[in-house]
Amino acid sequence: MWILTHLREIEFFSIEELNRQIAPLLVELNSKPFLKWEDSHRNLFETEERPALCPLPPHPYVFREWKKAKVRIDYHVEVHNAFHRY
Repeated sequence: MWILTHLREIEFFSIEELNRQIAPLLVELNSKPFLKWEDSHRNLFETEERPALCPLPPHPYVFREWKKAKVRIDYHVEVHNAFHRY
């Protein structure tokens, strides 16, 4: 909501233009201290979350859909390609 409040009067004509306006606001927001204690989202990420991150796998995730099938009386099984790439 804080970012939307800062951008509500501006008209954008592309997602790139919007992203350029959001980027510095996001840095500012993540650096602001919480209301109840002296810490920020950025500091918590750097001290708690970043050390726990693992590298991404070398290959992209491929969505697969598994279904149960029965062999028909003529010994055929119908298979549909359920591979989707995003």
